[in-house]
Amino acid sequence: MSEEKKKKSKIISFRVNENEYDVIAGIAKSANMNISEYLKVRALEGKVQQPKVASEDLRAIVPELTRLTGQIGRIGNNVNQSAKAIKKVGPYGFFSSSDYLKLTEVFEKSTAEIAAIREEVKRLWHTLK
Repeated sequence: MSEEKKKKSKIISFRVNENEYDVIAGIAKSANMNISEYLKVRALEGKVQQPKVASEDLRAIVPELTRLTGQIGRIGNNVNQSAKAIKKVGPYGFFSSSDYLKLTEVFEKSTAEIAAIREEVKRLWHTLK
């Protein structure tokens, strides 16, 4: 049986002050590890690959990305409804002027919303740099 699969029966413990604990916990969290995993990797392998983005930055951005995802979903829904309306007419049918205006309005609004979302995503990326 390999060394990793053997039951872990030994405990290593040591004391740290509040500040040291906060630093270790913060580094472990930013590496997406718990404190035990972080200290074990650090002790056995010497270094831990740090993520390029701090977890605090990610926590600040996730609500924004969630909001943008919802907006993209609404835009997609509008486009799908417009495509269904076009299919109803058929290849040789005609649009009424009101249908044409509605479809034009939906596509113009969708285009504007997509441009706004692009700008918002650019802004979010710049906060990560």
